[in-house]
Amino acid sequence: MNMTTFRAIVLPLLSVGWVAIAGAAQAVTTLSLAAAPNGGIQQSAQGPCVIGDPSCVSNVLLPEGFTTLPSGGPGSYSNIMSPNYLVSNLRGVLQSDLFNIQIDVNEARGQGAQSLSLFSMSLVGGGLLAEYVAPAGTPIPAVNNPGNGYSDYFLSGFSLAGLAATDRVKFAMSMPIKNGGREQFFLQSVAVPAVPVPAAGLLLLTAAGAMAGLRRRLR
Repeated sequence: MNMTTFRAIVLPLLSVGWVAIAGAAQAVTTLSLAAAPNGGIQQSAQGPCVIGDPSCVSNVLLPEGFTTLPSGGPGSYSNIMSPNYLVSNLRGVLQSDLFNIQIDVNEARGQGAQSLSLFSMSLVGGGLLAEYVAPAGTPIPAVNNPGNGYSDYFLSGFSLAGLAATDRVKFAMSMPIKNGGREQFFLQSVAVPAVPVPAAGLLLLTAAGAMAGLRRRLR
């Protein structure tokens, strides 16, 4: 392969590969909200809370603890922030880079449905990593027994992949409509599936192979 061919074929491949990887690194994951199946997940049998009621258990596993929601009657929660979690501590609890946030809706009987308009995960000192956004009036009625420690909903799409062990992340939550109870937002580990080499990686491998061949020819 001569230098003209190298410039025409290999350099564009390298450029496309790096652009694809950079774009993926900067993308914000859109989280999905769904009803918890089969009666919900029990908080005490899963991971610790990041935001929740004082009754949350298992938080001895996370030295940063969790943010306790203020008590009180109907009102709203605006931009409630979790502690800043060391990624290595989260990985130690989850044993995975992938996880869900399970939500136990503590709905007072006889009161209207509450709403969740925002839940996000951000890199401390960096940018937004993942986000769920909904109109302020979108209801999240309790679908299981309200306030019994079992989840009613879960948010999926969270990932710690690509983050350093020394990085820190934080969570934020807003509920424009809340009633007398306090919710629990707790971690649930998700097994990491086997993932094939992404297209961008294949492009870089192809380019690397071409460069190796060029070096051999130029010797």
